[in-house]
Amino acid sequence: MAAKDMRACARQWLRSAHALEPIRRAEIAAGDTAKAILLLEDAYQCAMKTYDRPISGLVEMQKYFRRLRP
Repeated sequence: MAAKDMRACARQWLRSAHALEPIRRAEIAAGDTAKAILLLEDAYQCAMKTYDRPISGLVEMQKYFRRLRP
């Protein structure tokens, strides 16, 4: 993609973001936090059962970068 096309694409994303902002705000205002928590509880419990050790995405990325070094 040429630089001109990338700039046009970025401008379009910005226009879209501005157009969608009122919809986003309305959806957040209409949201039911308690219901969302109940809907996500099973997924959370499953994730906690399979969570065995704390890992950092940064640490994992550094491992990959180390492999790429000459």
